[in-house]
Amino acid sequence: MFQRFVISIFFAVLAVPSFAGDVLVPVVTGTAGNRTFRTTIAVTNGTKTAAQCVFTYRSLGRADHPLVSNETIAAGQVRVYEDFLVEVDAAGTIRVGCTDGVELVTRLQESSDAGKTFRAGRLFRPFLADHVIKEGAPHTTRAATDVAIAEVAGKPVHVEVSAANFGGVEYAHAAYDVPPYALRIVSLADVLQKLSATDVTVTVSGKGAIVIGKETREPALANVALHRTEAQKAPQVVALSAPPSSSVIAMLGISSFKAAPFVEPMTGDIYMRDRWYDPHTGTFLSPDPEGYAGGANLYSYCHGDPVNCSDPTGRLGDGGDLRADFRAKENAELQRRAAAWCRANPVECAKREVRGGAIMRGIGGAGQTVAGVSAFSATGPLPEPVTKTFGAITAARGIENIGTAAIEFWTGEPRDTGTRRVMYLALIKAGQSPAQASRISGWAETGLDVATSLGSGYIAARAQQLNALVELRIAYETDVRSLSTIQQQLAAAGRTEEEIARALSAQRRSIGIQYKDLTPAAERESIYARNLTKYGDQYGPTVDYLRSQGKTWAQIIESAQTPSGADILPPAVASHPDYVRYTGSAKLQ
Repeated sequence: MFQRFVISIFFAVLAVPSFAGDVLVPVVTGTAGNRTFRTTIAVTNGTKTAAQCVFTYRSLGRADHPLVSNETIAAGQVRVYEDFLVEVDAAGTIRVGCTDGVELVTRLQESSDAGKTFRAGRLFRPFLADHVIKEGAPHTTRAATDVAIAEVAGKPVHVEVSAANFGGVEYAHAAYDVPPYALRIVSLADVLQKLSATDVTVTVSGKGAIVIGKETREPALANVALHRTEAQKAPQVVALSAPPSSSVIAMLGISSFKAAPFVEPMTGDIYMRDRWYDPHTGTFLSPDPEGYAGGANLYSYCHGDPVNCSDPTGRLGDGGDLRADFRAKENAELQRRAAAWCRANPVECAKREVRGGAIMRGIGGAGQTVAGVSAFSATGPLPEPVTKTFGAITAARGIENIGTAAIEFWTGEPRDTGTRRVMYLALIKAGQSPAQASRISGWAETGLDVATSLGSGYIAARAQQLNALVELRIAYETDVRSLSTIQQQLAAAGRTEEEIARALSAQRRSIGIQYKDLTPAAERESIYARNLTKYGDQYGPTVDYLRSQGKTWAQIIESAQTPSGADILPPAVASHPDYVRYTGSAKLQ
């Protein structure tokens, strides 16, 4: 759609109408080596009247002469813009202002075969243009996917990004010097392997300003805005040939090392498909999946010769002379030597086996103790007597196993726990033979450990899930109530009640979508079903719906700042002590 404006826009600054719902969408187009980048935008008009959208693109070279396009979206229409800004090699954001009821989704995709095929790429909902992060005002957002940061003021800016758990413990930190109007994607893959979600704090220094957006992985959007290859569509645009774009490379974190597909911006580590490579040490971060087939050093890259060798998957070394059965033969040789040593040293061999078993018993006992303590101190979802009973028994058994393991390791001789000894004597008294009593007491002890450990583990896991839901609910209500600050700012700026109501409703809808992304699937589907039944929209009531119900602009403003969903809140969440304390303090404010 921008094609028809490319020439004329360079000579005049066009006046852009201001809409209350202005948002930003990311865009990346161009080439970098053998890689091709494309942006596809899907615009959905869910209303019964035609909608107007104004798209404005600014970059460092055209800050005062932006590309502008006015688009009309027919009622109920879904319009898909492919090869968006393909002529100008763009890497930044598009400001979009649309009338109410329009939704946008943007997909950034990459091809490594000159555009013949494209990967699924990254999917983004719009960034809120009003949520600007400037120097002296750090911003924290909760994310379960990668995030994108974009400079929007046309000034260079230094950005510090940290990822922490909900308790404030930092897991990763990175710094970026972001050029004017540039876009950076921050990968949280490593952090999200350890956490289900993370608090991302963005701190800005310099004259520029940053907005932040989150990648969305909503199942309903899985096939939205997918780029079609030239074989799948009639030719529309012939992309201009361009040299590799350094802004595109920096923005997407593309690695220039040995055909590796990706460099992780938070750490600088390079993804080699089957494992990660550390360019600072010249070694892999995990052992060779092929074992010793590639050599004695499981972490080396290309046997220490990266100049004449390439390992694009992290598995092969140079792949030419590796023997497939090397690992099996080496294991067989180690087993043969161990058997020969035991034949020559039977007493020491027996003690070694006991000590090896003691180590495993000690590790298991430590795990039991941790699980027991966690279950004992858990809040919900089971009744407190159940959790404390399971926790106490499991922790006591863990401590007993640790003590027995310590004695076995010290003496090198097998030893029964006190619990098994009591069971054994009871069975002897009941008439069982010593062999039967030993066998049955062993089975009973193992069954007791398995049952209590699994029970305590289940209790701790369910309590952790419940705590995560409570934290998510509290964060959602806090963000919704914080819209009162935006209302005050808009009122001070002289906005009308209608403008304030529409702006707050748009931002409330965006908050709802973000937190639904973080909500477990079962609870999310329950929310969608309730909203569809109640409002006819899975994301909640629109401004048009509220007006049709006779709501005034003042009532819409008030409802935008009031958290919803209390009617379907799980009882375990509603009665959780942390949530009860929060709601009590919120009412007092």
